[in-house]
Amino acid sequence: MNAGLKNEEADFTRPVLTVSDLSKAIAGCLTRDFSMVRVSGELSGITRAGSGHIYFMVKDETAALKCVMFRPRALLFGGQLQEGHKIELAARVTVYELRGDLQLVVEAVKSAGQGDLFASFVRLKEELAAEGLFDIQRKRPIPEFAFRIGLVTSPDAAALRDMLTSFSRRAPHVSLILYPASVQGEQASREITRAIATASQRQEVDLLIVARGGGSLEDLAAFNSESVARALAACSMPSISGIGHETDFSICDFVADLRAATPTAAAEMATPARAEWFLKIQRLSERLQIAQRNKLEQLTQRLDELARSLIDPQAHVLRLQTKIQILSMRLAKHQTHSLHEQTLRLNRAAYRLSLYLPQTAAARQLLDQAKTQLKASWLKRFSTAQLMLENLRIRLNAADPLQLLARGYTFATTTEGQPVTSSQQVYPGQHLLLHWHDGQREFITYNFSKE
Repeated sequence: MNAGLKNEEADFTRPVLTVSDLSKAIAGCLTRDFSMVRVSGELSGITRAGSGHIYFMVKDETAALKCVMFRPRALLFGGQLQEGHKIELAARVTVYELRGDLQLVVEAVKSAGQGDLFASFVRLKEELAAEGLFDIQRKRPIPEFAFRIGLVTSPDAAALRDMLTSFSRRAPHVSLILYPASVQGEQASREITRAIATASQRQEVDLLIVARGGGSLEDLAAFNSESVARALAACSMPSISGIGHETDFSICDFVADLRAATPTAAAEMATPARAEWFLKIQRLSERLQIAQRNKLEQLTQRLDELARSLIDPQAHVLRLQTKIQILSMRLAKHQTHSLHEQTLRLNRAAYRLSLYLPQTAAARQLLDQAKTQLKASWLKRFSTAQLMLENLRIRLNAADPLQLLARGYTFATTTEGQPVTSSQQVYPGQHLLLHWHDGQREFITYNFSKE
């Protein structure tokens, strides 16, 4: 026991470091031992700040590192940073002293390509987004108190056990209905689609959770299929997706009404914990009592202040009347002075205007003469045009064939409307049309002599 105390005392003989000093020392060691490293991995969580800096994560199957690319380098390499792409980067290993975070300061980036599965994921995501399946407007609110909840997952999955544990701890009163489906493999997509459609058709639950544990992009392929996405979009009840780990995203996450980072988180979002609500109610009750007491004390103090400041109403009215009289005198004086100044300004402006006012009497006389001449010229041309029009009408009536027909004349045409102008055009048995002024008749020619 004494030896332990001596060792502990010996440790405290060393110089005391502040947190900043220790952070700087760690950063110095990293800068010295890892002045420049080459790292390969997959990009995620890209954030472009207003300062021009870019923050992101580079990860592989088991680990992830925070990265920062400052503005000068971001201008050169920022266009190569795409979510989900594999990259190779050259970076310095440092410590962000404000929070003590390990981070890579990226100096250069080299693309390492994009996997086919991720490319397919991105393509389907863009197509469904263009159709509006991810729009915020179509998201439905999650029921605050859901009494029946459906679970679409595998009966053998660890995700199901985690959710059941969470429900039994937080809300044992909730009824759970399992819609079993494989969550990985060739049949998984069809089974998940069928399970969602079954839950939507039966409408026996208030909320639907689609869940599975984490995994690679290949493991989550069933939840990135188009059929599952469309089935979830058409679901008749609100939905929560709890697929993968914190950093995993699937098409279902974008289609569902709410995305949870894990299956356990989905269960927690679906149901409020009874203990939390009881504690919340208790705290609200205590806060209400405290607020009521504080308000009563404040009102009591305010009442005392008002009582002390209370004065004789007659004296107060007299002071107000005196103040009103003073203000009225100031207002009258100001109005008189202002009116005088405005009158002077108006007179000066009228005088300046009279100097520049053009003489319009002669111009107006010329304008009236021009109007009179124009009217006389127009009337003369109008009369001439009327005479010409009447002459043309008389000539047109004289040349009208119908006028000749009205005097007893007639003319013949073929049934096709061709005029018959010679006897050589007529042969026996021919159908002709005879035209009078009030109509036409068809007749057939018989044997006749051409002499």
